[in-house]
Amino acid sequence: VRTQILPRIVFLVLGGWYLLPLYWLVVNALKSTAELGNYPPTWYPHHPQWSNFRDAVNAFPFWTFLKNTSIIAVLTVVGVGLTVPVVAYGFSRIEWPGRDKVFFVVLMTVFIPPTALIIALFDIFAKLHWVNTFKPLIVPFFFCFVPAPFWIFLLRQFFMQIPVELSDTARIDGASERRILFQLIIPQPGHALLTVSLFARRYAATDIL
Repeated sequence: VRTQILPRIVFLVLGGWYLLPLYWLVVNALKSTAELGNYPPTWYPHHPQWSNFRDAVNAFPFWTFLKNTSIIAVLTVVGVGLTVPVVAYGFSRIEWPGRDKVFFVVLMTVFIPPTALIIALFDIFAKLHWVNTFKPLIVPFFFCFVPAPFWIFLLRQFFMQIPVELSDTARIDGASERRILFQLIIPQPGHALLTVSLFARRYAATDIL
């Protein structure tokens, strides 16, 4: 019993320590301007200022920014979730001539810094009349845009860990490659697809900033 209590105490202490920044964020958000300047700082707001949240929302077009960010984030994740698994499936589960060589070429694009593509991309988007629109932030992710090769590599490694016999059995039963991908392969490494989606969301947030 003692061996079970000690680890739990350690985890509780570490959990409280990791939650401390969140607690400090909320506490400071409820303090008045005068209380924020106190030294040493107070651990809790003596006179909570709930109006701080209303003032912060009204200080700039918060809801417009939230709507724009949500649209870009959701569509980016959808684009990555639809295209990256398909490409990773083609590089991992389907045999075709030159597959590994093409994959190495795709993987080499990981070493191209995104900043080196800014001028060329801007020129393309300008000719497409996409400047000052959401399209440059959304559409490229439906075509495995940089850094999609890394995400393709990540999903490919997970797909290759799934036994080939599962796909062969489904083919014998008459399943198409699309059905094998979406009903058999993708549900297996759900955590990998979630990881790729989080990467895409973070990259989209960087583009927005």
